[in-house]
Amino acid sequence: MSDTTIPLLSVEGLGVSFGALRVVRDVAFTLMAGEVLGIVGESGSGKSLTCRALLGLLPDQARVSGRVLFGGRDLLACTPQEMRAVRGREMSMIFQNPASHLDPLRTVGHHVAEPIRLHGAARDIEARALEILRTVEINEPEKRLRAYPHELSGGMKQRVMIGGAIACAPRILLADEPTTALDVTVQARILDVLRDLNRRLGLGVILVSHDLAVVAEMCDRVVVMRQGEIVEAGSTRDVLHAPRHDYTRLLIASQPSRLDLPAMPGPTAAATPLFSILALSVTYHPGGVLQRRNGAVQALSDVSLDIHRGECFGIVGESGSGKSTMAKALMRLVTPSAGQMSFAGEDIHRMKGGALAAYRRRVQMVFQNPFDSLNPAMTVVDAIAEPLRRHGIAGAAEARRRALDMMRQVELPETFAHRRPRQLSGGQCQRVGIARALILDPEVLVADEITSALDVTIQAQIIRLLVRLRRERNLTVIYISHDLDVVRKLCDRIAVFRAARLVEVGETARVLDRPESEYTALLRDSVPRMQVKDGADA
Repeated sequence: MSDTTIPLLSVEGLGVSFGALRVVRDVAFTLMAGEVLGIVGESGSGKSLTCRALLGLLPDQARVSGRVLFGGRDLLACTPQEMRAVRGREMSMIFQNPASHLDPLRTVGHHVAEPIRLHGAARDIEARALEILRTVEINEPEKRLRAYPHELSGGMKQRVMIGGAIACAPRILLADEPTTALDVTVQARILDVLRDLNRRLGLGVILVSHDLAVVAEMCDRVVVMRQGEIVEAGSTRDVLHAPRHDYTRLLIASQPSRLDLPAMPGPTAAATPLFSILALSVTYHPGGVLQRRNGAVQALSDVSLDIHRGECFGIVGESGSGKSTMAKALMRLVTPSAGQMSFAGEDIHRMKGGALAAYRRRVQMVFQNPFDSLNPAMTVVDAIAEPLRRHGIAGAAEARRRALDMMRQVELPETFAHRRPRQLSGGQCQRVGIARALILDPEVLVADEITSALDVTIQAQIIRLLVRLRRERNLTVIYISHDLDVVRKLCDRIAVFRAARLVEVGETARVLDRPESEYTALLRDSVPRMQVKDGADA
């Protein structure tokens, strides 16, 4: 009988260096059998490097120090051959982006069966692979066994990765941001799978996340990391109820549900809506052999809604629901296949010449990925000034002066003026995107998932910036998101989309608290809460 007081895993003084740069310093923690340990922190805090160091998955130039005690041996002292026997068999890892870790030329069955075959974990490999697919709740497992990654949704791909990780019944599972790229309903199902595996198989789980609500629901204990060091550790209840470190308190206060934002005036009452959308449909006709075989894609179907001047209007839904297509239609980046869209009484898709140029000055967009939306060859000040030159509003000197002033408004230091996107953080790049959109003094800002790629503290800064700019400039904001906590804080009204259709629309509190649609209720109920495992609110 095993001694439950002896840690399953003990990490002592773990350090990771690349040359003179120490990226992980003196990290120490234990994991008990059947326990779920959370490691939280922002990008660059050392969470993922710590997990990779445990399994010997760091590049050759990394220098690792300390001890990792597991099964009576120090894993850091093991030979490469000995570590290959540990990986998959005794300790496994699932990664953040399943698409980049699954071989597109191999079937689902191959991915799940490969560790079984390598470690000789079962005689009937296919039968074991089918059993695993059922364990991770993949529907039609016999059919999925022969499917390829591109034929699966993001959630299904993550289940395949979890299946491969548990195929040889390891004692420890390292889960590195396993739900970050997933929709909220898919995230809830993946967390249910991990919770069930932990309970039924007695897996020790190390769950890496930047989402404290996920950690609160899943974890027994929490380790908080910042800049490669542990700043706080303890039971989930203690860390979330009574944090001792300022950084932990900042993380908690930056959660969307905890943000304290100033009250905003309501939208301007007007007989005519600013935007009027009637029976709008958008159909994509992709090229290529595979796309032609699958036919046209209905991206929006018979959508009707109004948006009023001065309001913050939220558009929510899962991936593929039509949110971003709605934004592109408003920006006239796609052509509707049916229906009408008007702005201040004018048909948007009939605008030409000067009327279209004026519309594009009045309605600006900030995109989801701050790095992809900026020209990597342009400096910050040139990227912000470019719309002024494009529209012939200002010469080079005046455009630069206005761009520097806009940098101050979005709280970017003037010393960043000659930096390029690669020299900025994600939050700084997003501020550049917002400044570039506002430089033309628009009436409407379309914000498409502008905080989804950012750490929680940076997200809080961008949300506060957006609230301030909306108040100072009397902006109408169309805020597209899958994060209902952010939408609840920001938006006066919301529209819920599902599978290209508008499910319901109304005042934010009414839609989220008393939804008319079962789908809206599912979205709301799938959002993780800052509630520790025993049910107490953190």
